[in-house]
Amino acid sequence: MTVMPEPDALLFPALTAMSMHYLQPAGHWLEALPLGNGRLGAMVFGGWKQERIALNEDTLWSGYPMAGKDPDGAAVLPQIRKLLQQEEYHAADALCRQLQGPYTQAYMPLGDILLEMENDAPPERYCRALHLDRGLSEVYYEQAGICWLRQCFITHPRRALVLRIAASVPGSVCFRVSMHSVHPHTLSMMQNGVCCMEGICPEQADPSYVRSENPIRYNQEPGSASLRWAGLLCVHAEGGETKVEADGIRVRGASAATLVFTAASSYAGFLPGAKGGDPAAAAAEAMGYARGTSFEQLLKEHENDHRSLFDRVQLALGDDPKAHLPTDARLVQAAHTPDKGLETLLFQYGRYLMIAGSRPGTQPLNLQGIWNEETVPPWSSNYTININTQMNYWPAETCALPECHLPLIEFVEGLAQTGRVTARTVYGAEGWTAHHNSDLWRHTQAVGGGQGYPVWANWPMGGAWLCRHLWEHYQFQPDAAYLQRVWPVLREAARFLLTFLSEDAEGRLVTSPSTSPEHEFIAPDGRPACTSVSATMDTAIVRDLFGICVQASALLDTDEEFAGRLQDALTRLMPYQAGSDGALLEWSRPFVPQDPHHRHMSPLYPLHPGDEFSPESTPEWCAASRRFMEVRGDEATGWSMAWKINLYARLHQGNDAYRLMRALFHPYSPQSSLSWSGGGFYPNLFNAHPPFQMDGNWGYTAGIAEMLLQSHAGALHLLPALPDAWQSGSVHGLRARGGYTVDMEWKEGVLTSAVIAAAHSGACTVRYTAPLQVFLNEQRCTAQYQGAGKTGFFAEAGSLYRLLPGESD
Repeated sequence: MTVMPEPDALLFPALTAMSMHYLQPAGHWLEALPLGNGRLGAMVFGGWKQERIALNEDTLWSGYPMAGKDPDGAAVLPQIRKLLQQEEYHAADALCRQLQGPYTQAYMPLGDILLEMENDAPPERYCRALHLDRGLSEVYYEQAGICWLRQCFITHPRRALVLRIAASVPGSVCFRVSMHSVHPHTLSMMQNGVCCMEGICPEQADPSYVRSENPIRYNQEPGSASLRWAGLLCVHAEGGETKVEADGIRVRGASAATLVFTAASSYAGFLPGAKGGDPAAAAAEAMGYARGTSFEQLLKEHENDHRSLFDRVQLALGDDPKAHLPTDARLVQAAHTPDKGLETLLFQYGRYLMIAGSRPGTQPLNLQGIWNEETVPPWSSNYTININTQMNYWPAETCALPECHLPLIEFVEGLAQTGRVTARTVYGAEGWTAHHNSDLWRHTQAVGGGQGYPVWANWPMGGAWLCRHLWEHYQFQPDAAYLQRVWPVLREAARFLLTFLSEDAEGRLVTSPSTSPEHEFIAPDGRPACTSVSATMDTAIVRDLFGICVQASALLDTDEEFAGRLQDALTRLMPYQAGSDGALLEWSRPFVPQDPHHRHMSPLYPLHPGDEFSPESTPEWCAASRRFMEVRGDEATGWSMAWKINLYARLHQGNDAYRLMRALFHPYSPQSSLSWSGGGFYPNLFNAHPPFQMDGNWGYTAGIAEMLLQSHAGALHLLPALPDAWQSGSVHGLRARGGYTVDMEWKEGVLTSAVIAAAHSGACTVRYTAPLQVFLNEQRCTAQYQGAGKTGFFAEAGSLYRLLPGESD
C-alpha cells in the first residue's frame, strides 16, 4: 500500500491510505476511534494528558432470561381479522395492542480505563490514528523534547485489550491508571497485582422513547438474576517503579509500559434457568492468555489474525491526493468535492468494523455494533430486525467475511427456540416467529406492553426476513452439512407463515394483521392507520422464504410434501400491484401514504435484499420499483440512504447509486439531535441516523460491492452499476454466490480484465459487454455485444477462469 507523505518520520511513522488520522484528541465519544475483537469493544480518545478508553463487552445487557410473557392472542386475533375485513382499521389497531409483550432490554456500557500522565506540558505536535489494515490505534505526540507513542489493539486470539506506552527518553514514562463504571461496582487489588473491577447490570432498562421517572433499575439483592461482570487490568513496566494502590496502579520512571485488560460477564445463555459462572474467574482466564507474553508477540499475532480477514478485499477507485489530510477535514471537504480516497476508506471501514464487532462465538452486531456509552441508548441499542440488523450483515458475504456472519446465524437459531412460544401463544400458529425488536435474551414478542404503536410493534415477519441470511450464507459457500443444520430453522419459519396466512373473500392467502414497517397510511376517514391486510413487504417476504424452502428441500431431498404445500401457497398469494403513477404499491390497496418520503423502503424487498426482481427477468417490476424510489426521494436517515444505494445498484443505475453515496458525505456534529432525514457521518466516520447507528456504515460498504459485482440473478454480473465518476479502478477478492471469488480491473469505464476463482469444479456464466464491460445499462452497451454472455468451465476446485481484452462469445 502506498505510504502517505510524512511531515515527520518520528512523529508519523506509518500513516497509509488505510489510516484515519486526526490532529487533536477526541473531545466527544463520537470523535473517539473504535477497536474490537467481536467480544470486547473500545473507543480510544487519544488524550495526551488524560486518556479515556471507553469499554464494552458484548454480553452486557440489562435484564435476565424470562418466560411466560407472551400475551394470549387466541381470542383477539379473529376479532382483528374481522375488523380489517370490514375496513375498521382504527379499531383493529387498538386491538393489536393486546398482542404486545414487554419491551426489549438494552445493551450496556462496561466502563472506562482512565490514564493520567504526569507531564503537564502541552504537546508541540500531535496525531492520533486508526490503521484499518492493522486493527491498531496509535497516538503520537512530542512534548518537551520527548516523543511519545501509545499503541492500542484488542486481540482476538488472546481475548484482551493491549495498550503500550513508550517514550523516546528512557525513564520518562510516569502515569496512573484506574477504572470506572457508571454501574454499581467495586474496585479491588488481587494478590498478583491485577486491578479488578466488578459490577452488575440493571435488572430493567426502559427504552429511550418511553417516558419513565426511573428508566434504569438495579437489583443488588442476593439471588438477583441480573448479569454480573468483571474487568481486570494489569501493568508490566519496563524499568522504574510500579506501585499498586487501593484503586489503581501507578508507574514512575519507566522506559515503556504495557497494559492488558480483559472482561467477562455471568451470561450463560438466553433460556430461563441458565446459571452463569464467576465473571472474575473468566476474565482471569483470559488474562492468563495474554499476560506474560511480550507486546511485540501480542501485536504480531493480532495483526496476522486481523490481516487474514481484512486483506481479502482490495479496492482502488483512482488517485488519492487528499490522503495526507486529517480525516475530519477530508469529510468536510468531501461534502462539496468528491474524494475517491475517502470513498474507498469508508468501504474498508465497514469491513474493519465488521471484523472488530462480529467474530465466531460472539453476539451479533446491534444498532451500535458493539460500541455504546449510554445506559439509556437510542432505541435500547437493540436488534431492530425490520431492516437494521439485517443491513449490518449485508456486506458479510460479498466482502469476504463469511465467518463474521456466523454470530447472526446462531442468533437466528436462538430466536427459533424462543419464537415457538410466541407463534403458538399469540397467533395459535405452528413454527416460530419474531417481531421487530430483539435483544440478548432472544426476545420475539411484539414490544410495547399494550402501549406500543402497532405500525412498528405488530409485525411478525422479522424472523422470516432473517432466514434470508441463513440462505445467503449457503449460496456464497455451498455446504450441504450447513444447509442440513439450518433447514429446521428455515422450515419452521415457513411453517409459521403457512399457518398464519388466512383466506380473503376472493380465496387469496393474505397476512392479517399486516403493517408496512413503521409507515402509516391514510384510512378512508382521513386519519392515519397502521394495520391492514397483506402489505407488499409481507407478501414479498412470504414469497421469498417459501421459494428458499422449496429450493432447500430439493437440495436436501427432504420434506417433499411440505415443499409441495409451499408451492401451492405461492400460487395463491396476493399479487404485486402498481399504482396509477406507475409506482409499486406499498399496501394491497392504493392507500395514500402518511409520509410520501418515508425512510423505510419496505415494498422494494423483492429488489433488494430479495432477488425476485431484476432488470433481466422482471423489467416491468423494476420500472415500478424505480418509480417508487423517485416518489420517495433521496433524503432520509443515514441507513435509509445506504439502502437506496443498494437498490439503485440492483436496478443497474450506477449514477443514481453514486448520487446517494455522495449525499451521505455530510459531516455531523457529535451534538446533533435526532433527525429523520439527512443522514451523514460523524467525525470518527460512524454513520449518523442521526443519532449514531452503525447500520449505515455496513449498508454503504455493501452498496459499493453491489455496484461492482452481482450474482443473485443466476450469473456473475461484473460492474453492473459502475458510475461515471469511477472511470478507472480495480477490485480484488469480492465474493459471488456459488463459491466464486472475483478480481476485476477497468479503464475509461470499460472492464479490461477479470479473474474468477472457483472453490469447486463446474461452470460459471458471466454477463459482459463491449468487449468485456458487463451489461451496465442500455446507454453503455453496444449493439454488437448487448446482453452477451460467456460460460467458463472450472476443471477442478481452485482453478481460474480468466476474461481478457478482446474475448467475446
